Order: sequence, then structure tokens, then C-alpha cells
Amino acid sequence: MRILQPQWAQLFGKIRRRRRGEINFKPWQVLLLFVILAFLSYALLAPRDNIVTVEAITETASYTVTNAELSRINIHRARLVTDPLSVSAEQYIASIDSELRVHEGTRVRLTKREGARKAYLTLVSNDGSVGQVINSGEVLELGPWASLEFDTADDEFEPIVIPFRGSLSLGEDVAVGVAAILLSGSVSIAEEQLGVFNQERYLLQRSEFEQGDRIQIKPRTSEGNVVSDGFLRISGQAAATVVAHSSNCEVHIVRFGSGGYKITPSAWVRLTSDPGLSWLTALLGILLLSIELILALSSFSAGRMSPRVDDPDKGN
Repeated sequence: MRILQPQWAQLFGKIRRRRRGEINFKPWQVLLLFVILAFLSYALLAPRDNIVTVEAITETASYTVTNAELSRINIHRARLVTDPLSVSAEQYIASIDSELRVHEGTRVRLTKREGARKAYLTLVSNDGSVGQVINSGEVLELGPWASLEFDTADDEFEPIVIPFRGSLSLGEDVAVGVAAILLSGSVSIAEEQLGVFNQERYLLQRSEFEQGDRIQIKPRTSEGNVVSDGFLRISGQAAATVVAHSSNCEVHIVRFGSGGYKITPSAWVRLTSDPGLSWLTALLGILLLSIELILALSSFSAGRMSPRVDDPDKGN
């Protein structure tokens, strides 16, 4: 009488017989296994487009302008200083429609300490003028250095939103003499879904910053700079708010007391985070389970239909 074994026992039996050369896999079985492994490798390791969003509450931030048109600053009610050694180089901007048009390549640094009433924007350029001020129809071309001071405790002060496009860094290394640091924040990575689902994005991972971290957004390779689109918001006596969006990059975190680390999209997180990949993996599991069930039923039917072999010792 034939005794049916569990499918896992039959599988191990086949593997043992395969190693002894007693059984050969069919070509379609080898091809199916290769296709499954190739698909899973592609789904896990293939590069995908992603958007990295950085949000932070910080006392200091800086960026280098790469697009002047998208980096204009409204400087209404600001005190403009064009020479730190000359009092006569100060100018109060009273016009409500006045603005500063920052030239490309200019480095802009924001300092707004929590609880302080003054916010400062310092502009430095190694290629000449940092930009030009448009005030009451007049154009003032600035030199290689300029500073803007905003009094956030003024009763007539309104929150300022400063848009920018450029390479961004947040916070400052914790050291003696450093007074402005990053206070809190987070980074989230939204990645495109697999295959036909790639018109939609899902949240791949999210990490929190700690107070005192220094944040740099860098390319995945060592070449070039990452261009971020974002804005800074100055409101009241609180620290500044910074939001920036970047594509296909990695975030480097320099943390006091450690060597720091980087946050980059992880291929292995896709297994649990990507809805499209999770759906296809579940479908593949159902397919393999169905094949296993069909093989089990076929083996059971073959066992019932095979002729009985009488025990030669029976009847003796």
C-alpha cells in the first residue's frame, strides 16, 4: 500500500534524488524559477525616482542660490547693511513692495535664535555682487557682502516666507562659541511605486533629527550638488521653519559625539512599504501555494488509481 508523504517531505526527497542524479528538473521549471528570481531582484534593487522632504525648526540655515528668479526676498521693514565697518552704509527699507533679487552663486545664511527678536540674513558672493535691491522703483546693485536685519518683535512685523532654489544645509556643528543650532526636524522619503504603479508614490521611510544635528543634502555620487526647492519662514520670536524638497539624493546627518550617518532609500524596506510590490509578492505566494495544492492533489489521485501490490508474505 502506498503511503502519501507531506509535500515538504516529497520536496526534500526530490532534492536528495536530484543530488544523486535520480531526478531531472524540467526545463520549464528551471525557467520559471529563473524568472521569479530575476523579478524579485529587479523589484528590490532597481533604482527608482524618489523625493526627499526635509522639515526642520532651526536657528540657522544656509543655501547657495542656483536660480535667481525663484529666490527673491521681500525685504519690507528690513535694515539693509552693505558694509559692516561703516554706519553710513545702513539703509532702512520702508517700501512695502521692495525686494532683494539674489544673484546665482550667492550664499545666503539665516540666523534666528529662539527667543531673540532679531533675525539676520547674511549674503556673500565670491563672484561679485550678491544681488540687487528694488526699492520704490530704484535699483541698488549690492557688493560682494550684504546683511538684512528684521525686527520680529515690532508690532507691525508680519511673518516672512523666503522661497529658494539651491543647495541647502541646516544647523551647525556643536562647539564652543556656537549659539545657533538645529532644534528639531525630520526627513521623509517618498518613492515611486513599482512598474505600472509608478505614477503614484508611497512613504518609504521617515527619520527624526535630534537637537544639535547638522544636516547636509548630498548627491548619491560624489559629483555635483543637489538642488533643493523650499522656503524659510520667519515668524515672531520663535526659531525659523525650513521645508525643502529634493530628488534622488541622500541626507547626511552629523551628530555631536558620533561619526554621523546618512539616510538613503533602502531597497529592503520596499518589501513592506511598497503597496505594488506587496501586492505582487502576495499574488506570487498564492500562485506557488496553488501549484503546491495541484501537485498534492495530482499525487493523491495517482496514488488512488495505481494498482495494489499484494504483500507476498500475506497468506503464508
